[in-house]
Amino acid sequence: MKSSDPIDGPKGLQVRAYPVRLEGLPISTENIFYNYDESSPATVEFRLSNGNSLAIFFPERGRCYMIPTSQWMIRSPSDFKRYFDVEVAFVPVLGPVEHNEPVYQKEAARLALLSHGASRNFRNIWYHFPNGFDEFRRTIQETSPGMDIQPPELVPGSEKTHLCMFCPEERFPREIFWAGFGFQVRCQMLTFILRAKASTALVIDGPDIYLHSDLQRQLVGLLKELFSELNTYLQQTHKIALSPIIVVESFLRDEICPEVVALVHKLDALRKEEVPDQPSVEFPPASPT
Repeated sequence: MKSSDPIDGPKGLQVRAYPVRLEGLPISTENIFYNYDESSPATVEFRLSNGNSLAIFFPERGRCYMIPTSQWMIRSPSDFKRYFDVEVAFVPVLGPVEHNEPVYQKEAARLALLSHGASRNFRNIWYHFPNGFDEFRRTIQETSPGMDIQPPELVPGSEKTHLCMFCPEERFPREIFWAGFGFQVRCQMLTFILRAKASTALVIDGPDIYLHSDLQRQLVGLLKELFSELNTYLQQTHKIALSPIIVVESFLRDEICPEVVALVHKLDALRKEEVPDQPSVEFPPASPT
């Protein structure tokens, strides 16, 4: 951690903040403003359960600062880790894998883990970072009966060496590119979910992309299984069929809010209209206020 700089903070008061290299962020930052107003700085604030807060401050285009607020003095990286012990993982934007994926440098594969280029580097990610592949393979075998996946292997080509990952199905192997978009995205989704097990929170945007409805529900079940009560997963979806399951199983826990239950009943009614052949979801009755 570099030393902090005095800056004019979000409320116009001088605070000490740490510069953030925008090129190291896994998102495009040129259009981060408040309410579409380029003259108004944008601030993202995170509040921790121990009373500390962390603000990401964008005073102008091309500049970003991290502003920690704590009742304890932060003098070193170990202090920051102790008082801001949070790790947020996310699943990047996913898509079909490349037909022919060249072997890239390890650093390129590491950066791809944090960006929209993850799908184009899927084989490289497992080639350079093989830890956890056995668990990943076992999860594929358990959740996709008859399917298997093998570690990436080098295949010399006429122009350059590329990587292949073979997926035996009922003993007939085929390269992952020919396994279908749904299976490709499923493999990528599981890769990032399993790598995030130790994180405080996992964020998924659109988990239903390319996935059949049965696999969507299976994904929700896997998230419930992998993430204990000490962890949180947040997922955004436009899929009505997933909404009641996500709300009931992931957020209500033991305390049932009558208003939320009423909303869930409404969502379930809409879900049955959208997917009439799916079984109904059982909800606890709304308790009186």
